[in-house]
Order: sequence, then C-alpha cells, then structure tokens
Amino acid sequence: DIIQLESTQAKLRSIRTTNISVVNLGWNESNIVPEKFAGSGYLVPAIEKKPIIGATFDSLKYPDVNGPNRSVVTVLAGGELFDVTALKENQLTENALKSLRDDLGITKEPAMIDVAHDYNSIPQYLVGHKKLVSDIKSEIGSSFPNFHVIGNSFDGVSLNDCIVGGKKAAEKISGKALEIQLD
Repeated sequence: DIIQLESTQAKLRSIRTTNISVVNLGWNESNIVPEKFAGSGYLVPAIEKKPIIGATFDSLKYPDVNGPNRSVVTVLAGGELFDVTALKENQLTENALKSLRDDLGITKEPAMIDVAHDYNSIPQYLVGHKKLVSDIKSEIGSSFPNFHVIGNSFDGVSLNDCIVGGKKAAEKISGKALEIQLD
C-alpha cells in the first residue's frame, strides 16, 4: 500500500495549478455596471490576450450583501497566460480599471479597492485529467474505502462543484441520500 500511495501522491502533485489575483472594486452608488451589460459578469477569451480573466458583478449577483447605493465588481487577473506574481497591487488595479473602462465603459473611480493574491489556486484540467482523477480516487479508495477526495482539483472548479463533491462523498460514507439546495 505504501508504494501505491507514493504513486498516488505523485499523481496528486502532477495536477497543475495557476495563480490569480483578485481586485475588488467598490463604488458608493448603485448600478455602476451599465444596464446593457447587467448579468453576473463576463469572461475574457484567451485569444484577446488581456491582463484579466474576467469580472463578476457582485452587487448584481448578491444585491442584499452590499446594501443600497453600493456597487461591487471583482476583477480576476492571472491564469495560465498572464503571470501576476511579478505585478504590484497598483499595476493590477490599473489593469482592472482599464479593462472595465475599455470593456464596459465604467469611468468612475472606485471608493474602495482591495487586492488579494491566490497562488496555485486554479487547477488546470489538461488532456487526460478525467482519467488522472479516476486513477487517484480508485487508488485511494482501494486502500481507504471511507476516504474520499474532493475539491476544485478533481470534479469542477466552482464552489458548487465542491459542495456537490462533498455531498456525494457523504452519501457514499453514510449510505443515505442527502438533500442540498444550491441557490
């Protein structure tokens, strides 16, 4: 079992990840995002070679969180094609604001800016990833039947994917179906 687990550890370490930086921007007014772009946000195709991955319109997605007369937009930068580790916070902020100006026409300066870095946080699902994950789970399951591997490196990168993975693992261990409502 020890030799097999060493093989499993090597497989786990082989899952590539990338770094991102998150630039949270806040304005003391509602509806900073023009109505024609209203939605949950947008992604930037890699072919555009922009310094951001995309943006989420937090105050539109979660209107009760920020309160009235506030807008929050989160801009994600980095990924496989754009190394954020060498950039200073002011450069990341400038890139985020420029992208919002160019892409959405938002020209007002934010009242709040917060930059955070998430290193090795986004797994890269390369060709063969599904088989790799299946092998990892099978190897661990054969040695530890009630030990289940879940998380964004395995069956989906979103929080909802992780919750569903946890639910499935709990159902396997308990032998009971569980109800979880994801809104």
